[in-house]
Amino acid sequence: MCSINIKPINSLKMSCAFLIVLCYTMVYSQTTGRLTGLVIDGKTTLPLSGVNVMIEKTLLGASTDQQGRFIIDRIPPGAYTLIVTMMGYKTKTIPNISINAGGTVDLDIRLQETVISMNPLIVTAAKHPQSLASSHQAVDVVEHAGITLRQSRGLEENLQPITGVHFNEENISIRGSSGYSVYNVGSRVLLMIDGVPVLTSDLATINWRMIPLLDVDRIEVVKGAGSALYGSSAMGGIVNIITRSPSPQGRLRIRALAGVYDQPHYSTWQWTDETLHYEQWDIAYSRRLGPVGIQLGMSNQTSTGYMQNTDSDRWNASGKFVIHLPGQSRLDLYTSWVKSRQGFLIQWLNQNSPFQIPPFNEDDVLRFTILNFYARYHLPLSSKWNFKFRVSHLFSEMGSQFSVGDPSAFRPGQGLGWEMQTDWIPSPIHHITFGSEFRWDVSGSKWFGDHKGYTISPYLQDEWRLLSNLSATLGLRLDHHVFIDEETDTRLNPKFGMNYRPFEATAIRMTIGSGFRAATVFEKYIRADYSGLNVIPNPDLRPERSWFCDLGIRQSLFENSRFE
Repeated sequence: MCSINIKPINSLKMSCAFLIVLCYTMVYSQTTGRLTGLVIDGKTTLPLSGVNVMIEKTLLGASTDQQGRFIIDRIPPGAYTLIVTMMGYKTKTIPNISINAGGTVDLDIRLQETVISMNPLIVTAAKHPQSLASSHQAVDVVEHAGITLRQSRGLEENLQPITGVHFNEENISIRGSSGYSVYNVGSRVLLMIDGVPVLTSDLATINWRMIPLLDVDRIEVVKGAGSALYGSSAMGGIVNIITRSPSPQGRLRIRALAGVYDQPHYSTWQWTDETLHYEQWDIAYSRRLGPVGIQLGMSNQTSTGYMQNTDSDRWNASGKFVIHLPGQSRLDLYTSWVKSRQGFLIQWLNQNSPFQIPPFNEDDVLRFTILNFYARYHLPLSSKWNFKFRVSHLFSEMGSQFSVGDPSAFRPGQGLGWEMQTDWIPSPIHHITFGSEFRWDVSGSKWFGDHKGYTISPYLQDEWRLLSNLSATLGLRLDHHVFIDEETDTRLNPKFGMNYRPFEATAIRMTIGSGFRAATVFEKYIRADYSGLNVIPNPDLRPERSWFCDLGIRQSLFENSRFE
């Protein structure tokens, strides 16, 4: 038995401590400056909310509020360049802004609308915000306006117009990096939501219905291997879905569409007299209440399909909560839910009936339930230090006609992960990004057994400004894969890139790097005999590796046109 004696704190000591903190705060505020401003539409003069305002060569930035105003604190004295960006408006650069210790600079900024964002802000290629023209890799951006105007039914339809991106059913291939696989197993393109990987733990598949379309702010597509920053499955490229930020004012959006499928080209192929059709509706609500922002969305899509047994019924919903905390820190909470049922066609009836299936396949069905969650904390420490931490969980459950009444057929896949990332600018010519990512995966099925494993991946990248118009990037990531009681595999993936801007409207880029994809437990251990297809396990299946080299030029021609 022990006792603890806590003496009351002397009031004099408390007063001294309070004075020390107060003096430190006053001294710190007097040694740094502040930048404030108002951003308005250049034509209507109305304030613009949600505009990104960043100070070049620092980690300082802010977004405009409901009144179009922004505040950036703790700016060391010096001369800076301000970059102002917003989708649908021309990027504006304001050079030579002089910040003095203890002083405040106030700006009035006007943005001009544009049909095409010529140099938008992107975050995927380097794991931090940068202009598209300064990227060392080829990146395409699909903006929210393009998604809604295209009247697309799914995310994949918005990616098809991008050069180098091709689809075989739902299998995506970037620059020929992948072909066709049943169920889209073992994707060679990494899908992320707000930078968080969302490939399932068992099949490593992409589900293009993971998020309502009205909740998508933009889609960034990185072409070429991205394993030096993102690890396995990024060997062909990266698709990063950026969700919308909550609106300063309450906003309700509703979208609905419907259509019918045409008859087959040849009358002998016609397999039904019914009118085949599809319907879809989407709804989203967004609102910011003080320091808390809310973004909610839901959608439903039903279809008879245009081939026998390709009918589908899909539901999804999402919620995003953005909490602004003291010290310009921020906590983002996001969750999404998907539930789908769809028939599938694995073989046709015969060469004269390609839209029909054999009678014994008429009950074939796939069911998916996916629940995704992440929490991310963003803490800007100073103009040179920035810290991010996130935890995530991906729950996926698959079912088929075989799992009815048999709960052991497919057991839920669980992917639990975390990531710590730090950005450091030790000097105006260096931007260093480093961190570590961890993921624990659990999956099981009576067809491939129960498996557990984890991956731990430290990474480091340095962006070095050699000249005012020439920069280089060197990145490296180590992925250590462990299957519990089975095997261990370690992969090192480097990347080197350069960006040269001989003129303001011209950017020449070059990247050399490696990529890899670890085999999934489904590919290694599946054993099945279905419709004459005999699948046997291959536990010695090794990871795929690739090298890529990208050389490109990006040239702005006129006010709203460019070519690459």
